[in-house]
Amino acid sequence: KDYIENLVIEHCLELLSEKNIKTIAKKISRLNKSSSDSIMLASLKRSLKDCETAIENLYRNIEQGMEIELLSPRLHERIAEKEELEKQIAKEESKKFTVTEAEIHAFLSHLKKNARKDNNTCRTIVNIFINAIYLYDDKLTIVFNASNNTLETKDIPLDDIENALNNHICII
Repeated sequence: KDYIENLVIEHCLELLSEKNIKTIAKKISRLNKSSSDSIMLASLKRSLKDCETAIENLYRNIEQGMEIELLSPRLHERIAEKEELEKQIAKEESKKFTVTEAEIHAFLSHLKKNARKDNNTCRTIVNIFINAIYLYDDKLTIVFNASNNTLETKDIPLDDIENALNNHICII
């Protein structure tokens, strides 16, 4: 069992080449930056735009000579509504979590560097890279994560695992 875990970790570490780390960091950072607003934030922004349009219309009506006494209270209500919406938008935007390419790169590099030193790091690597491990009577199949697709499936005969155990050879 420990050998299989080590085998899986070693292969995951091979995937964490410097080139792959840079590619992964760049793609995750780009996705993070381009992620769309939450439903709540999008709704608040639409409401703010509607409110700003209403304020402009009220100003336009005042400029055209409509009674200020009738429009002024409504204008003050809309300005207060706009200020409240801006506060809610700021609060909602502060909830957004962004990570930089450098932070992602540092995290993945840290995983690679400390994988052999710490069990929690090993578990993190497995959680990131491994979708499933299937153990059959005669082989071991490892399915790797790669966005929405399977990156790679390895069918490793159990005889090869046993031979590798006896000879201390890495088979992946």
